[in-house]
Amino acid sequence: MKNILFFVFLGFIITVNAQSVWTQKSNFPGDSKTHAAGFAIGDKGYIVTGQNSSGYPNTEFWEWDQASGNWTQKTDFPGGSKTGAAGFAIGNKGYIVTGQNSSGYPTKEFWEWDQTSGNWTQKTDFPGGSKTGAAGFAIGNKGYIVTGQSSSGYPTTEFWEWDQTSGIWTQKTNFPGGSKTGAAGFAINNKGYIVTGQNSTGYPTTEFWEWDQTSGNWAQITNFPGGSKTGAAGFAIGSKGYIVTGQNSSGYPTTEFWEYSTASLGVNEVNLFSLTFFPNPSFGKFSVLLDDKQFKPNKLEFEISNSVGAIYHRQFKKFSSNRN
Repeated sequence: MKNILFFVFLGFIITVNAQSVWTQKSNFPGDSKTHAAGFAIGDKGYIVTGQNSSGYPNTEFWEWDQASGNWTQKTDFPGGSKTGAAGFAIGNKGYIVTGQNSSGYPTKEFWEWDQTSGNWTQKTDFPGGSKTGAAGFAIGNKGYIVTGQSSSGYPTTEFWEWDQTSGIWTQKTNFPGGSKTGAAGFAINNKGYIVTGQNSTGYPTTEFWEWDQTSGNWAQITNFPGGSKTGAAGFAIGSKGYIVTGQNSSGYPTTEFWEYSTASLGVNEVNLFSLTFFPNPSFGKFSVLLDDKQFKPNKLEFEISNSVGAIYHRQFKKFSSNRN
């Protein structure tokens, strides 16, 4: 939940709360699964590999079209059955890194998928050691993987950044929320998110964390409302984040599909007098400026809604008749 503070040139301040929204969508049409890797390119989301309802890792590759809402199964991943890889995308390339192979061992493998050609290419191994169950997301030309289970079998707080231009991995300051594995990751604007996952005591959670690339700070935000889970795949398209499949608190893989909206607030500006909103749209704090030298209203009403039309705040204000 974010406080949005409006500054108005009439001697009053309006404060409203904008709530981000989770919405459950139609279930994934494939088999129940857990620990698939996810990424998105353009208006398409992808999940690849993962463990099926029978407990076996697989090579499946699925594409979701945001416009139609349809899932399509694509040509299988060529690198062998795998589960627990982290995924992210930069430009028209999707990446999956680390994960557990069909023999049950965590790996350092790093693979790139080209959306244009449809080809997979194995890249230089991840330098941070074998792991599985890390969460992945990308911001700009940087890919990130965070937390996950090490080759010793323990969840970690590690946080790594990959630069697509140089091909170099750099270890960053550890995640502050405790050791974790099986979280889902996605990024919206310059914020990375990890949600749900299994904590260091082995229990799935509803935790939701946000990382600010600019400041480097992590903040815990309102919990995921769909119940504790681990091993969901995550991706983001535009201002919407998605998590799909995963294992519920009873230990069963699911076909659930959830959408997260950051509730961008925007305003249709009216130019009957000088009334300015900035930035528009906004994902956090923004301001309203009214120049009443041109226009002196007896009353003023604000109605604030998000990008899907949900009204979060109405404000009514009367003014005295002796204003200068």
